[in-house]
Amino acid sequence: MAETERVRMRAERRRLRMAARIVSVRHERRVPIFVQGALGSCAGHAAVGMLGTDPFHAPGRELGAEDAVAVYSAATALDDIEGAYPPDDTGTRGVAVMEVLKRRGWISGYARTRTLERALRALVLVPGVTGFAWRAGCDTPDASGRVRYTGAASGGHQVALVGLDAGRELVWLANSFGRAWGAHGYFCMSWRDYETALRDGGEALFATP
Repeated sequence: MAETERVRMRAERRRLRMAARIVSVRHERRVPIFVQGALGSCAGHAAVGMLGTDPFHAPGRELGAEDAVAVYSAATALDDIEGAYPPDDTGTRGVAVMEVLKRRGWISGYARTRTLERALRALVLVPGVTGFAWRAGCDTPDASGRVRYTGAASGGHQVALVGLDAGRELVWLANSFGRAWGAHGYFCMSWRDYETALRDGGEALFATP
């Protein structure tokens, strides 16, 4: 990574740390909930979902499920995982999809965090993407859409961060399992569970519009 890029990312991390008090917010998503199916393209769907959410949504730039798969494919050519899609459905890294968005001119930069407070402060300002080990308790949201970060892990998964409820200490996320899953495609986690997920090898990434 070039030194100028390191300086830019450090500045972006400082901005996200200091930018906002932690208050309730819900960023409006302007694109449908995606269905990734059996393809391991969750990172691409999360990233394109983020771009379809205010303030990133740009009228006239209508991105959809095909773009999500294209972003996933491009990211597999950039990441450090052996193989690329197609034909290899390898999955990919959150940083790789953000690099694809940046190279396509859809974002100007991004920052990554693994701490709850920084993630919440950034989420007050903009939606993001997050990845963590997907545990059995995440499979079945309750009637309110809440999942529990418990049970055995079945691999990693990435979703879009769309809002938070400061009063109930919940973070809201958009999945790519279709509208029949969870709360019409969305789900929430307690801040405590999300902090555990971040510590469990997870990360949150936020872009600059």
